[in-house]
Amino acid sequence: MKKESIEQQSSDLSVQNDIEERVQYVHRVGIEIRNSNDDKKDWSVAEAYRVGYLNKTGELPAKKDLRDSIGNWVVHNQAESYSCIGYAITDMVYWHLVTERGLSEEHMLSTRFNWMAAKELDSSTLRATSFIEKEGSTLKAGLDISRKYGAVPDDILPMKHQDLDENNSCMYSGTAKEFYALASNYKITNYFNLIAIEKYKRDYQVKIWKAWIAEQGPVLVRVKVDQNWIDYDTGILLKFDSESEQGNHAVIIVGYDGDNFIVRNSWGDEWGEEGYALVSKEYAMVAFDEAYGITIHNQLVGVTKPTYKPRDFWEIIASLFD
Repeated sequence: MKKESIEQQSSDLSVQNDIEERVQYVHRVGIEIRNSNDDKKDWSVAEAYRVGYLNKTGELPAKKDLRDSIGNWVVHNQAESYSCIGYAITDMVYWHLVTERGLSEEHMLSTRFNWMAAKELDSSTLRATSFIEKEGSTLKAGLDISRKYGAVPDDILPMKHQDLDENNSCMYSGTAKEFYALASNYKITNYFNLIAIEKYKRDYQVKIWKAWIAEQGPVLVRVKVDQNWIDYDTGILLKFDSESEQGNHAVIIVGYDGDNFIVRNSWGDEWGEEGYALVSKEYAMVAFDEAYGITIHNQLVGVTKPTYKPRDFWEIIASLFD
C-alpha cells in the first residue's frame, strides 16, 4: 500500500474519532435542565452581603483558583449519562466539606443520590422520572436535596455498576431512616441566587461571581451549550454562538483570572484543558443564565438592624463595588 494511502487512512480515522468524540458530548446536553423560574423566595446576593456571608469592604484578588485547595480533585466523566446536575452539585459540596470540614479527599460523595433524588422531588415534575435517563430537573431541586437531606458517600450509592455491593444490588440495603441519618452529616447550610437583577447585571454580575469565588467557594451555573463549548480544547471561550445552541448543562466555576472564569466540567479530563475551560466574561454573561453559591458553616453570621429599605439592597450592593 502506498505511503500516501496509509497517511490518508490515518487522517480519516483521526477525523472519525474526533467526530465520534464530539457526538458523544452532544448527547450529554440533550437533557432538559429546566429553568428555575420561581426566584421570588430565593435569597439573593444582597442578603448574602447584609448578613455577612460576603465582605462589605476590601479588594478582590486579581486571580483565584480553587483547584489549589484540593491536592487531587479528580475530574469526573458522566459518560453517556445525563447526570450533570448531580456531578456539579456533588463536586461543589465536596469542595466545601474538604476545605471547611476536614473531609478526606478520598471520601467521594454519591452523584447518583443527588441526581435521582432531584428528579424525583423536583416541584415541577409531573410524574416519577428518576428511572428515565433523559428526564431533567432544575438546579434548585438538586440544591434543595443537599440542603434538606444532605449527601451520602459514593460507596453507599455508586454510579457505576461495577461498584455494586456484595449482593450485586444497585439499591441501598438498609432502612430509609438509616440512609437519611447518614446523609444528614453532609448537609449544606443554605444557598444564594447569584444572578444580579437586570438593572445591575451589566455592571456588577461578573464582580458578584468573583466576590463569591474569592470569599466563599465555587459557583454552580446552568450553561447554554453552543458548538464552541462542545469543540473546546484549549485557550479561552470568547464569544457565545447562539445559532449553534444545543441544550443546557450544569457545571461549576472554580476560579477566575482577571475577567476570565475557570470552569470545571464533568466530561472527563480529555475534554478541554484536563476537564476545565477558561471562559471570558462576555461568553459567561450570555451562556450562564442561572448561578448559585452554597455555604457550609459551623460559625454563626451576624445581622444588624437595617437602616435602609429592602428595595434599596441593590443600590447598597452597587456602592460596594464602586
